Amino acid sequence: MGRLVGHLPDRDLAYLQQGNQHFDDYITVVNWAQDYAMLNRKHMMKLVIQILDGYVPVFTVSKEAIHCHHDYVQKETHFGAEAYLTHKGAICAGLNEPRIYRIA
Repeated sequence: MGRLVGHLPDRDLAYLQQGNQHFDDYITVVNWAQDYAMLNRKHMMKLVIQILDGYVPVFTVSKEAIHCHHDYVQKETHFGAEAYLTHKGAICAGLNEPRIYRIA
């Protein structure tokens, strides 16, 4: 891999170039991991609701869930060009999308 990027002034500046097999492999694995994480969040929520059902008064569960994952890769269009962007420590904040912000 080092021979592909040459000598960088800082190793944190390394990237994978789209159209390269390493890039395609990375996107495949990231998509798998993001799908796996989504399934886990849904499963955990189902278990939490089942547990709460035995301890709290009757409640109605909304059909809508707000998924607030972070550190994700997503294909986006900016200035007329499509690109994969890595959002490190960020959540999706699309127009008219419900979201939850963590305030430290």
